[in-house]
Amino acid sequence: MRTETTGPLSPEQLDQYHRALSNQWRRIVVSVLDRRRAVRLTELADEIVRRTDDDQSADRVALALRHCHLPLLADARVVEFDGETVRRRQPWFGTLSELNQRTAV
Repeated sequence: MRTETTGPLSPEQLDQYHRALSNQWRRIVVSVLDRRRAVRLTELADEIVRRTDDDQSADRVALALRHCHLPLLADARVVEFDGETVRRRQPWFGTLSELNQRTAV
């Protein structure tokens, strides 16, 4: 895959993107950030609870986001997370967002 802003993606970067999109919660995070440049962790947790059938509280979702899902997205260089707010990281976010749009959230 090649994008105008990022050039060709390495096999390692493609692996990170596929890993990032392999989880429904992370796909929801990307979907939310596709519409907004930044969002608070608590809002993301509420949105995931609203969109999924998981029997999880927003607090438990926020904990999993903070310790598992957001670090993975940050390692893939598509988001920045300061502990409370998640922000898109350009230009890599656009590439992952493009892949996510081809995937059912």
